Amino acid sequence: MDPIIKKGDALLREKNLIRANFKCEMCGTDQDRLDNHHLLPKSVYPQHRFKPENTTILCWKKCHNEAEVFPERFLSEAILIPRLRDRVLWRDEHNKIGMNPVEVDYEGMFEVLKDDG
Repeated sequence: MDPIIKKGDALLREKNLIRANFKCEMCGTDQDRLDNHHLLPKSVYPQHRFKPENTTILCWKKCHNEAEVFPERFLSEAILIPRLRDRVLWRDEHNKIGMNPVEVDYEGMFEVLKDDG
């Protein structure tokens, strides 16, 4: 993996954990491995990979697995949670297949993430 992508993923996770108070943003647990979940998949939308508004912190065993296996159910539940509503709405606004760049400036995106407070 590209070192800048690895550093960006780690920094995004760290910022998101702080935002989520080190708890799953769906169920509230702090007893499981917590990880970033991209609302718009980073494989399809690489330009949104490092955007905090495209991610949520989820516990690995329950919520992250459910979000991956049943994404529409996850989104319909997440929009009802006030702390996640803005991110689900952001996802809906940016979910435009075919609008993906051919090349992504990961270094530039990392600098923005790093400088963003």
